[in-house]
Amino acid sequence: MIDYIVKLNDKPTLVGIDFAFSIPWDNDLVGPRQIGDVRALWAFVDGLCDQTPDLYAGPVWTGEQSPFRPYILHTKYRGERYRRNYRRKVDDVEGNAISIYHMIGAQVGAGSFSGMRMLHKIATCHGKSIAIWPFDAIEEAKTTVVEIYPSFFYRKAGVERPRRLDLLASNYDALDRALSFYDGRRQCGIVCRSVDQADALVAAAALRKLADSAAFMYPECEGFDRREGWIFGVPVRYGKRS
Repeated sequence: MIDYIVKLNDKPTLVGIDFAFSIPWDNDLVGPRQIGDVRALWAFVDGLCDQTPDLYAGPVWTGEQSPFRPYILHTKYRGERYRRNYRRKVDDVEGNAISIYHMIGAQVGAGSFSGMRMLHKIATCHGKSIAIWPFDAIEEAKTTVVEIYPSFFYRKAGVERPRRLDLLASNYDALDRALSFYDGRRQCGIVCRSVDQADALVAAAALRKLADSAAFMYPECEGFDRREGWIFGVPVRYGKRS
Protein backbone atom coordinates (compact mmCIF):
# COMPACT_ATOMS: atom_id res chain seq x y z
CA MET A 1 0.00 0.00 0.00
CA ILE A 2 2.78 2.46 0.90
CA ASP A 3 4.65 1.77 -2.35
CA TYR A 4 1.46 2.25 -4.35
CA ILE A 5 0.66 5.59 -2.71
CA VAL A 6 4.23 6.84 -3.09
CA LYS A 7 4.19 6.14 -6.83
CA LEU A 8 1.08 8.31 -7.35
CA ASN A 9 3.16 11.35 -8.27
CA ASP A 10 2.34 11.96 -11.95
CA LYS A 11 -0.77 14.06 -11.26
CA PRO A 12 -2.75 15.36 -8.26
CA THR A 13 -4.42 12.39 -6.55
CA LEU A 14 -6.83 12.07 -3.64
CA VAL A 15 -6.50 8.78 -1.72
CA GLY A 16 -9.22 7.66 0.70
CA ILE A 17 -8.44 4.97 3.28
CA ASP A 18 -11.01 3.36 5.56
CA PHE A 19 -9.55 3.47 9.07
CA ALA A 20 -9.38 5.98 11.91
CA PHE A 21 -6.31 8.20 11.62
CA SER A 22 -6.34 9.15 15.30
CA ILE A 23 -7.97 8.54 18.69
CA PRO A 24 -10.16 10.54 21.11
CA TRP A 25 -7.95 13.27 22.48
CA ASP A 26 -9.47 13.95 25.87
CA ASN A 27 -8.02 11.34 28.18
CA ASP A 28 -4.97 10.92 30.39
CA LEU A 29 -3.21 8.80 27.78
CA VAL A 30 -2.72 11.42 25.10
CA GLY A 31 -2.20 14.56 27.10
CA PRO A 32 0.98 16.62 26.79
CA ARG A 33 2.65 14.36 29.34
CA GLN A 34 3.04 11.48 26.91
CA ILE A 35 1.90 12.18 23.34
CA GLY A 36 1.76 15.75 22.15
CA ASP A 37 0.49 15.54 18.58
CA VAL A 38 -0.80 13.07 16.02
CA ARG A 39 2.62 12.36 14.53
CA ALA A 40 3.91 11.52 17.97
CA LEU A 41 0.90 9.20 18.32
CA TRP A 42 1.74 7.40 15.06
CA ALA A 43 5.40 7.14 16.05
CA PHE A 44 4.45 5.82 19.49
CA VAL A 45 2.20 3.13 18.02
CA ASP A 46 4.90 2.13 15.53
CA GLY A 47 7.51 1.95 18.26
CA LEU A 48 5.24 -0.09 20.50
CA CYS A 49 4.82 -2.61 17.67
CA ASP A 50 8.29 -2.48 16.12
CA GLN A 51 8.90 -6.19 16.73
CA THR A 52 5.81 -7.25 14.77
CA PRO A 53 6.12 -7.54 10.97
CA ASP A 54 3.88 -6.25 8.18
CA LEU A 55 2.69 -3.24 10.19
CA TYR A 56 0.66 -5.48 12.50
CA ALA A 57 -0.36 -3.61 15.65
CA GLY A 58 -1.21 -6.49 17.98
CA PRO A 59 0.87 -5.22 20.91
CA VAL A 60 -1.50 -2.24 21.18
CA TRP A 61 -4.21 -4.53 22.58
CA THR A 62 -2.26 -7.65 23.61
CA GLY A 63 0.71 -6.06 25.36
CA GLU A 64 0.05 -5.79 29.08
CA GLN A 65 2.26 -2.70 29.22
CA SER A 66 0.42 -0.96 26.39
CA PRO A 67 -1.03 2.36 27.63
CA PHE A 68 -3.95 1.84 25.22
CA ARG A 69 -5.03 -1.45 26.79
CA PRO A 70 -7.11 0.03 29.65
CA TYR A 71 -9.34 1.80 27.10
CA ILE A 72 -9.97 -1.23 24.86
CA LEU A 73 -12.80 -3.75 24.74
CA HIS A 74 -11.43 -6.92 23.17
CA THR A 75 -12.78 -10.42 22.73
CA LYS A 76 -10.71 -11.61 25.71
CA TYR A 77 -10.90 -8.69 28.13
CA ARG A 78 -12.51 -5.35 28.96
CA GLY A 79 -10.25 -2.46 29.91
CA GLU A 80 -11.21 -0.77 33.14
CA ARG A 81 -11.46 2.61 31.35
CA TYR A 82 -13.38 1.36 28.31
CA ARG A 83 -16.57 3.23 27.40
CA ARG A 84 -18.61 2.43 24.31
CA ASN A 85 -19.29 6.10 23.65
CA TYR A 86 -15.61 7.04 23.93
CA ARG A 87 -15.40 8.48 20.43
CA ARG A 88 -13.81 11.30 18.49
CA LYS A 89 -15.77 14.44 17.72
CA VAL A 90 -16.15 13.42 14.08
CA ASP A 91 -17.51 10.01 15.11
CA ASP A 92 -20.21 11.75 17.13
CA VAL A 93 -21.05 14.09 14.25
CA GLU A 94 -21.21 11.22 11.76
CA GLY A 95 -23.44 9.37 14.20
CA ASN A 96 -22.79 5.74 13.31
CA ALA A 97 -19.05 5.28 13.70
CA ILE A 98 -18.01 3.34 16.80
CA SER A 99 -15.09 3.90 19.13
CA ILE A 100 -11.67 2.92 17.85
CA TYR A 101 -11.26 1.13 21.19
CA HIS A 102 -14.26 -1.16 20.52
CA MET A 103 -12.64 -4.31 19.12
CA ILE A 104 -15.53 -6.76 19.08
CA GLY A 105 -17.63 -7.63 16.03
CA ALA A 106 -17.65 -5.33 13.02
CA GLN A 107 -15.02 -2.71 13.81
CA VAL A 108 -11.94 -1.00 12.43
CA GLY A 109 -9.99 -0.54 15.66
CA ALA A 110 -7.33 -3.14 14.95
CA GLY A 111 -6.88 -1.98 11.37
CA SER A 112 -6.73 1.64 12.49
CA PHE A 113 -3.75 1.11 14.76
CA SER A 114 -2.00 -0.80 11.97
CA GLY A 115 -2.90 2.07 9.67
CA MET A 116 -1.25 4.52 12.05
CA ARG A 117 1.99 2.59 11.57
CA MET A 118 1.57 3.07 7.82
CA LEU A 119 0.88 6.80 8.24
CA HIS A 120 4.03 7.08 10.35
CA LYS A 121 6.10 5.53 7.55
CA ILE A 122 4.56 7.85 4.96
CA ALA A 123 4.98 10.96 7.10
CA THR A 124 8.55 10.09 8.02
CA CYS A 125 9.81 9.16 4.55
CA HIS A 126 7.55 11.06 2.16
CA GLY A 127 6.09 13.93 4.18
CA LYS A 128 7.05 16.62 1.68
CA SER A 129 5.29 15.02 -1.26
CA ILE A 130 2.29 13.38 0.46
CA ALA A 131 -0.15 15.35 2.62
CA ILE A 132 -2.18 13.58 5.29
CA TRP A 133 -5.35 15.62 5.83
CA PRO A 134 -6.31 17.51 7.95
CA PHE A 135 -2.93 17.44 9.66
CA ASP A 136 -1.00 18.80 6.64
CA ALA A 137 -1.55 21.70 4.28
CA ILE A 138 -2.58 20.23 0.95
CA GLU A 139 -1.64 22.98 -1.50
CA GLU A 140 1.92 21.84 -2.24
CA ALA A 141 1.33 18.08 -2.24
CA LYS A 142 0.71 16.02 -5.38
CA THR A 143 -0.97 13.29 -3.31
CA THR A 144 -3.37 13.84 -0.42
CA VAL A 145 -4.48 11.00 1.89
CA VAL A 146 -7.81 11.33 3.69
CA GLU A 147 -9.79 9.19 6.13
CA ILE A 148 -13.04 7.83 4.72
CA TYR A 149 -16.00 5.87 6.05
CA PRO A 150 -17.78 4.16 3.11
CA SER A 151 -20.97 3.54 5.08
CA PHE A 152 -21.34 7.30 5.42
CA PHE A 153 -21.24 7.73 1.63
CA TYR A 154 -24.18 5.33 1.25
CA ARG A 155 -26.21 7.14 3.90
CA LYS A 156 -25.43 10.49 2.32
CA ALA A 157 -26.82 9.08 -0.93
CA GLY A 158 -29.93 7.77 0.85
CA VAL A 159 -29.06 4.19 -0.09
CA GLU A 160 -28.66 1.11 2.08
CA ARG A 161 -25.27 -0.54 1.79
CA PRO A 162 -25.60 -3.55 -0.55
CA ARG A 163 -25.50 -7.01 0.98
CA ARG A 164 -23.03 -9.66 -0.12
CA LEU A 165 -25.82 -12.02 -1.16
CA ASP A 166 -27.31 -9.36 -3.43
CA LEU A 167 -23.96 -8.75 -5.07
CA LEU A 168 -23.36 -12.47 -5.56
CA ALA A 169 -26.76 -12.63 -7.27
CA SER A 170 -25.74 -9.70 -9.53
CA ASN A 171 -28.34 -7.46 -7.89
CA TYR A 172 -26.58 -4.11 -8.23
CA ASP A 173 -29.55 -1.83 -7.66
CA ALA A 174 -28.29 -0.28 -4.40
CA LEU A 175 -24.75 0.03 -5.73
CA ASP A 176 -25.84 1.68 -8.95
CA ARG A 177 -28.11 4.15 -7.12
CA ALA A 178 -25.27 5.13 -4.81
CA LEU A 179 -22.90 5.60 -7.75
CA SER A 180 -25.50 7.69 -9.58
CA PHE A 181 -25.83 10.02 -6.59
CA TYR A 182 -22.13 10.85 -6.99
CA ASP A 183 -22.40 11.18 -10.80
CA GLY A 184 -20.72 7.82 -11.33
CA ARG A 185 -21.77 4.59 -12.96
CA ARG A 186 -20.68 1.01 -13.12
CA GLN A 187 -19.42 0.34 -16.63
CA CYS A 188 -21.08 -2.44 -18.57
CA GLY A 189 -19.59 -5.79 -17.68
CA ILE A 190 -18.08 -4.71 -14.36
CA VAL A 191 -18.73 -7.51 -11.86
CA CYS A 192 -18.76 -6.75 -8.14
CA ARG A 193 -18.93 -9.75 -5.83
CA SER A 194 -18.02 -8.39 -2.39
CA VAL A 195 -19.10 -5.50 -0.18
CA ASP A 196 -15.49 -4.33 -0.08
CA GLN A 197 -15.48 -4.03 -3.87
CA ALA A 198 -18.75 -2.10 -3.78
CA ASP A 199 -17.37 0.18 -1.07
CA ALA A 200 -14.31 0.92 -3.19
CA LEU A 201 -16.43 1.91 -6.19
CA VAL A 202 -18.75 4.15 -4.19
CA ALA A 203 -15.89 5.73 -2.25
CA ALA A 204 -14.00 6.53 -5.47
CA ALA A 205 -17.09 8.18 -6.95
CA ALA A 206 -17.74 10.12 -3.74
CA LEU A 207 -14.14 11.33 -3.49
CA ARG A 208 -14.27 12.64 -7.06
CA LYS A 209 -17.65 14.32 -6.53
CA LEU A 210 -16.88 15.88 -3.13
CA ALA A 211 -13.28 16.98 -3.72
CA ASP A 212 -13.86 20.72 -3.77
CA SER A 213 -12.64 23.43 -1.43
CA ALA A 214 -15.53 23.00 1.00
CA ALA A 215 -14.65 19.34 1.54
CA PHE A 216 -11.28 20.25 2.99
CA MET A 217 -12.74 22.02 5.98
CA TYR A 218 -12.21 21.05 9.58
CA PRO A 219 -14.14 22.33 12.57
CA GLU A 220 -13.18 25.30 14.65
CA CYS A 221 -15.56 24.83 17.51
CA GLU A 222 -15.52 24.36 21.24
CA GLY A 223 -14.50 20.88 22.27
CA PHE A 224 -12.84 19.92 18.99
CA ASP A 225 -9.19 18.96 18.92
CA ARG A 226 -7.73 18.92 15.41
CA ARG A 227 -5.37 16.12 16.42
CA GLU A 228 -8.39 13.77 16.30
CA GLY A 229 -8.64 14.24 12.53
CA TRP A 230 -11.81 14.28 10.45
CA ILE A 231 -13.65 11.90 8.11
CA PHE A 232 -13.65 13.28 4.58
CA GLY A 233 -17.10 14.36 3.45
CA VAL A 234 -18.71 14.56 6.88
CA PRO A 235 -20.18 18.06 6.98
CA VAL A 236 -18.60 20.77 9.06
CA ARG A 237 -20.91 23.46 10.37
CA TYR A 238 -18.22 25.89 11.41
CA GLY A 239 -14.65 25.60 10.28
CA LYS A 240 -11.77 26.72 8.12
CA ARG A 241 -9.73 25.25 5.33
CA SER A 242 -6.63 23.27 6.25
